Parts: sequence; structure tokens; C-alpha cells
Amino acid sequence: MTPTDLLVFVPALGLLLAGLFRPLPRPALLLLLAGLALHLVLGTPRWQMVAAYLAAVLAAWAVWHPAPARRVPWRVALQGLGVLLLGALAAGLPTLLPLFQLPAPDGPQRAGTRALHWGTAARPLNVQVWYPTPATSGTAARYVPDSQVTVALSQMFGLPGFALSHLRQIRTNALQDAAPDTTTRPVLLFFHGLGSVRGQNTFQAEMLASHGYLVVGVDVPGFAAVTLDAGGRPTFNTHPTASASNARSDAWMSEWAATGKAALDALARLRDVGLSPDLSRVGVLGHSFGGGTAAYLLRTDDRVKAALDMDGGLFGQPAPTGDTGKPFLMMSTASSLNRDAFLKNLDTLTDAQVAQATGGETPDRASYRQNFEDLLTRRGAALRGGGWALVLPQATHLSFTDATLYSPLLAGGENVQATHRLVNAYTLAFFDSALRGKATDLKGLQAQFPEARFNVHE
Repeated sequence: MTPTDLLVFVPALGLLLAGLFRPLPRPALLLLLAGLALHLVLGTPRWQMVAAYLAAVLAAWAVWHPAPARRVPWRVALQGLGVLLLGALAAGLPTLLPLFQLPAPDGPQRAGTRALHWGTAARPLNVQVWYPTPATSGTAARYVPDSQVTVALSQMFGLPGFALSHLRQIRTNALQDAAPDTTTRPVLLFFHGLGSVRGQNTFQAEMLASHGYLVVGVDVPGFAAVTLDAGGRPTFNTHPTASASNARSDAWMSEWAATGKAALDALARLRDVGLSPDLSRVGVLGHSFGGGTAAYLLRTDDRVKAALDMDGGLFGQPAPTGDTGKPFLMMSTASSLNRDAFLKNLDTLTDAQVAQATGGETPDRASYRQNFEDLLTRRGAALRGGGWALVLPQATHLSFTDATLYSPLLAGGENVQATHRLVNAYTLAFFDSALRGKATDLKGLQAQFPEARFNVHE
């Protein structure tokens, strides 16, 4: 709850509880109306406050229509229970789906951001760029600027379309359309996870921009929850949010790589908006399938000099076979690498259950296990020859994204801020080393974040 939310919640619930025991003075209505007015003008009205608004209406009714002086105990008890339940709902909704704040970037410069549309009708290429700006004031960018995006994201999480509508009301740290810093800067392409959107790692993009990187978030059409062209026309996701088949994922990678190569081809167009990209220093990072895309572009496109894969499978042909001679960092959850847990779970399933759970993509236990073993083999090959590996024991797949800020239910008790600090610290150290040639204090990082397991593969 925000402070302006409390201007509705506290008077409404307070009056309802007090009204159970004695008539309420009419001037109390002025207090209630003043709090509601201040919330509506200075705060953020949204659907999560509907129970608090209902409480305010009921409190106003209780003030204007006081209960009889003689009260029936069982009725008072029942009304009291109703008030407590309404209060729990009024407090719970904005707590479970909060107006979160993104962490302030720790770099020396302010970040700006803008959307760019480089594609054609045949191949949409809609991106968002975060960049250093000399501006010190301006309009803070909305976290999600369009309701079509919040609807698609809500549906991606299996929620009603209105559930995440409040994401449009959240302001980020970046200044919208701020004047660019014209210094020549290294460039990083970012790829979202399957079914997500380019802004899913704003916590990370803003940090990198504040440290002097140009970060280009790319929507992959047909795989993003939705991507909007310059006219606001949507292209929706037409794929499931996961595949249990390496063969199918390998096939999908060709489409992601095509979008990646189109984005690489278009990077010079950053100069059209006053930015100065150094096209000899280009890196790629991504989460989930987007992380796999970063790794794939690293080994198949000479323009990519370094890549960071955040908990993504290594899909696409040719599969990794060994040292690319280029810097590579792979961040993973411990659960995604736990062979023993995977096999223990597999032992509880029949071939028919595996086929049903995977939609027929893997017809039996043997093929399901082979897919898992192949992914571990590919990971080992990709890291061979100096790859960095970072394992977060307590993290989940969403820990590398903003999504754990969306709701404590998605965070699962995790210290989201601490995880984001860890991810950002290793991200910055890696790209500073790979693209700027800066010395990296790996021992210092490990001492700062002892909960993570880090090693450099031979």
C-alpha cells in the first residue's frame, strides 16, 4: 500500500469498526471524503483498491445512517467479521499486486529511454533503447506504456486481462525521450523470454545504461506476449510459453536468430536519434529463450563479441561444440541443473504421463530424459574454454527478471532486491571485462555475494 492508499483505507476501516459500537458523528464524513479526494488527486486509483473504495462507501453510509442505539450482539459480531474480511481484502489486493518501485541505477549517469520501430510489415522489429543522458529532469517513462501489453502479460500469467493494468501507472527511473549522450558507447541487445516483452528486465537495462551502455530491448514477433508497431497495431504471441522438445526449440531458434540478425543489421540506425553506437563492441544478453538466443548469436554471428544467458536452454543448430573464443556468462538456477531431482521426479511418471504432460512432444520417459541430458551436455560445451558460470541456489526462473516485483507470490519469499543486485553486479563486471577490457575483481564479487556459486570453466 502507498501512503495515499492509506488515506482511504485507514479512515474507512476505522469508521466501520467504530460504528459497530456507537453512532458516528456526521463530521467524520468530512474526514472520509477528504482522504478519498486526496487519494484520487494525488495517489494512484486502480482496481486493486476496489475493496477499500467499497469500505469507504459503507463507512459513509454508516455515518449518515447510524445503527440503533440498542444493538443485537450476534449481529454486531457478524458485522464485525464482515468488516475484518473486507479490511483483509482491502489490504491484500494492493499488497499482492503492488505499485512496486524499480531499484535506482547505481551508475554515474541518468538513463533515458525511447521506443523505435525499425521493421517492415513483413517483419516487425519494434525495440526499446535505454541510454545515458545528460538530462537531469524530465518525464519518467511508464513501465508499460500501452494497455494491450498489460492485457497480454496478464494472460501470459494465466490472469484476467485487467489484472496487471496497474503496470501502466508505474514510473521507471529512465526519462522518456531524453536527449542522448553523444559519446560513442558499446551496445547490448536484450532478448526477453518466450511469451514476455522487451521491458521485462528494466531493472537491468536501466543499470547498464547508467554505466554507459546502449541497451536495445528487442520484441520477437510471434513469440513476445505482444509487440506494437509505430501505429499501435499488435502482433500477438502464437506459441506456447515452453517446449519440452529440444527439436522444436531448435526450430524456433531459427526465427529468434532471424530477428536477432535483423536487429544487428539495424543498430547503425541508433545514430538517427542522436546516439553513437560502437558497432565493434556489441554484446547480447537475454533471459530464458532469449538467453539461449544470446548464446546462439554469439556462436553464429561474428558481430557479437560477448553474451550473457540467464537461465536459458542452449537451443539452435549447430549446437555448442566447444570454445568459441569469445566471452560467455551463463547464469542458472540450481534447480535447472539438478540431475538427481530430475531423475527422482521422472521415476514417479509413466510414459503415458510424460506424453500427456508434454503435449506429445516427448512420447516417453526415455526421450524426456535424453532431452534433459542433451541440454546439460550443450551447457558444458558452451562453457568450455573460459566460460563464466554463476549458479543461484535459491533463485527461481523468474528471479532474473522484473516479474518477482509484480507480486510476492511470484517472489516466493525471495529477497528480490538482493537477487537483482547480484545479477546486476555480475552482468556489469562481465560486460565491462568483455567489451571494455576492464580488470574484474572476481574474488571481490564472490566475497560480496557468497550465496552464489561462481566458477570459470577450463
